[in-house]
Amino acid sequence: MVALAPKGAQPAGLVAETTQVTATVKAIDPTNHTATLQFEDGSAETFPVRDDIDLSRRKVGEKVVFQVTEMIALSLEKP
Repeated sequence: MVALAPKGAQPAGLVAETTQVTATVKAIDPTNHTATLQFEDGSAETFPVRDDIDLSRRKVGEKVVFQVTEMIALSLEKP
């Protein structure tokens, strides 16, 4: 997505990209409320899990799919 400020406004813009990611749960730590995920490229990372997620219902080996959004916003202002 690309968005620009309307004509006549201060120069500004926004660029955003959303990517869907699939990973496999490699470890679950209910004490710290984290999960270690292994991605399709072989890399792994441990993430905090939201408090409203019941980790006792999740299993190692499960596939998870989520979306990652990266965004850059620019705005020009007079000093």
